[in-house]
Amino acid sequence: FNPGVVAGALILGGLILLYIERRQTKPLFNSLSEIPWPVACYIGLIQSLSMIPGTSRAAATIIGAIILGVSRTAAVEFSFFLAIPIMIAATGYSLLKHGAAISGYEIIILVVGFAAAFFVALAVIKFFVRWLDVCFGVNKQAIKFQFHLYENMEVDREVAELTERLHRTR
Repeated sequence: FNPGVVAGALILGGLILLYIERRQTKPLFNSLSEIPWPVACYIGLIQSLSMIPGTSRAAATIIGAIILGVSRTAAVEFSFFLAIPIMIAATGYSLLKHGAAISGYEIIILVVGFAAAFFVALAVIKFFVRWLDVCFGVNKQAIKFQFHLYENMEVDREVAELTERLHRTR
């Protein structure tokens, strides 16, 4: 984890989102069923960019899909469905790693929680798709600005501590 890398990823991601929002191109694919397998695989590869700290998996997927000609609505839906195998794999890994410590009752709670989260997410995705009419690149720029404020506060605090130490030694 490097704050500079995170800040750079936030800035770059926000700029790309703003560029995509302003670029008015007609999508080639308007629904999930229209997305061909090769395009879906490319979107999955683009998702791997989210391994860079500060890069959102959903944003990488949505940006990649839109760049490849998928409509915004279909891109958001695709991103949501693409997260399902990732969550299942992460949960499965965690269960394998800590499985001996989990009782049958806890597994039932886990399954019920997973199902509830899935259905709530389905409901929220409808709201989120409507919300996307608002330029979400602006939100990422606001986060970047807050990050830089925090980083500058940390630098100012360190300078103040060093100055105080210098005054004490004199």
